[in-house]
Formats: sequence, C-alpha cells, structure tokens
Amino acid sequence: MSIGQDPSEDDLALAGEYVLRVLSPADEVAFAARLGEEPALRSLVADWENRFVSLADEIDEVAPPTQVFSKISRRSLLKRRLNLHVLACGFGGVPPLVSQCLVPPLLSCPIC
Repeated sequence: MSIGQDPSEDDLALAGEYVLRVLSPADEVAFAARLGEEPALRSLVADWENRFVSLADEIDEVAPPTQVFSKISRRSLLKRRLNLHVLACGFGGVPPLVSQCLVPPLLSCPIC
C-alpha cells in the first residue's frame, strides 16, 4: 500500500487483527515487517488503536480478585526457577552448568 492510496479491505482487517494480537505468529512477523516499510499501514494501525482505546473509556474499572496477583506471582516465580534450572542443569542437548539440580526440593523439578 502506498501513501495516498486507499487501503485494501485486507490491510484494514490485518491492521485490526494486529492490534488485537489475534494474528498467527508468522502473520504477525510478516505484518510487522510491512509496518517498517509502509507508513500508510502504520497509520491504519494507529487508527485501530485509537478506536479500541475509546471503547475502553466506556468500561468501568474493576479491581481483580486478590488471589489473581498471588497466582501470577507464583507462576512467575516457578517460571524463573525453571529457567534457572534449564540453564544450570541442562535441557534439550544444552550441557549443564552445575552437577546438581538447583530447583528447591519443595518445587519438585519437572526435568530431573
């Protein structure tokens, strides 16, 4: 799409799907590459973002239940420890950095 040219229906739809993050990973990468080259496409994305932002103005803010934050924190901690474990003990052909698993016994390492 070039500047001054009307966007195609496909480009309009792709821009909206890109903003909503519903494109497949491959399509998202391809679309992001086009964004770097096509200013008119960037304008479509900005238009969609503005449309969706205005929808949020009509929705009252609601505090999440208190257990949501604690669940997110636990999952995040487990993921960090698992990443540490993969780095330390090796996984998928990656050689270990240490000779003993560093995941605390309470978590029961899913790899060892």
